[in-house]
Amino acid sequence: MSTGKQGVRRQRRVRGGAETRINIRTSGLVRDALEARAVVAGLSVPLYLVECGLREPDGWSLRQQRHWVAEWEAAAVKLSRSGSALNQLARQANSDHVIGQQQLQAALTYHQRVLDELYRVLGAVDQRRGDGR
Repeated sequence: MSTGKQGVRRQRRVRGGAETRINIRTSGLVRDALEARAVVAGLSVPLYLVECGLREPDGWSLRQQRHWVAEWEAAAVKLSRSGSALNQLARQANSDHVIGQQQLQAALTYHQRVLDELYRVLGAVDQRRGDGR
């Protein structure tokens, strides 16, 4: 990505990128308002218009959707790693290795934090669920 006017990120023309161009006419006041809102959103005007135009009624923008997908994926990776660590501790315990209380407590505490993070993301994505675990 390159930066254009006022440090706003804009997409470079790349192979396989957007194939269609849309031109619109507007007044200078409307253009200025669009540019100001795009700057606040950290987007170029064309990307801002696409994001707004594809937004579901009372829903999230594409940018917000991408944010929460990334949050979910990061938490899911942490959960997988935490589960693997607990599995290794269980394997050691089943092999008659002594597992220290501090080591077990640290693993369980981390696992609980990851679960809390997943619930936070899920609660943000699905407001109807709340925190009903």
